Amino acid sequence: MRREIERVSKDWPGQKGELKGGQLQPEHLETLVNILFRHDALLHVCAVDVSKEDPAGVDRHKATQCDSFTKHLTSEHHPDLVAEVWQLRRTLERMPRQLYFQYVLLSQLVWSASVESALYFSQRRPRELATFEWTIDAKDPRRVTTYENWWRDILAPALESRSRRDPMICVDDPSFNYRFFDRSFGMKKEAWYPDSPPKLVDGYDIRKMITDHIAFVDSRRYRGQFSSPSLSP
Repeated sequence: MRREIERVSKDWPGQKGELKGGQLQPEHLETLVNILFRHDALLHVCAVDVSKEDPAGVDRHKATQCDSFTKHLTSEHHPDLVAEVWQLRRTLERMPRQLYFQYVLLSQLVWSASVESALYFSQRRPRELATFEWTIDAKDPRRVTTYENWWRDILAPALESRSRRDPMICVDDPSFNYRFFDRSFGMKKEAWYPDSPPKLVDGYDIRKMITDHIAFVDSRRYRGQFSSPSLSP
């Protein structure tokens, strides 16, 4: 599949050997989708029309997220933890709107790909669910940026928080085989709640499943691969 994409995309618009989604035309995307379909690949897309978003509304959304970082900190928390959480909040406060859009969309994309891939492979090739690998187009090929480090640090707790109100979908049916998925990522954990006592819960280790397997790479090293997170079961 990679060779086919490299062949058909060699004359597509880009910069210094790197394909740029914003410069592609509908026919380019249609060609890509057809290739992926023929090879039984999964394609996940999260998008937003920035021109139709209210800047003040985006800023309010970010401010709410910032407040949520520190809302439940108390004097009972260890000072080092308090300092680390406040540093995460300050990084988010300084984040420009463009990067904030990317943070929200990328987090949504990782969540959707995780849930839907588990559903897909549990019915077809359950052994593939024993390993997840994530490849993210690096913003700077020379280093992992402050933004990328921040996103990787907050991704696991952010997805855990989301899963409490929007649990990961699993189907209780013999035709869905989660044996390898459960073996690799299943866990029991004492979950902390701000408004109730801690309780033991069953779930999946997000850090082991996602955070520990994220690599930021220069997409120009992988001509024919697009600038988006890729799940490689």
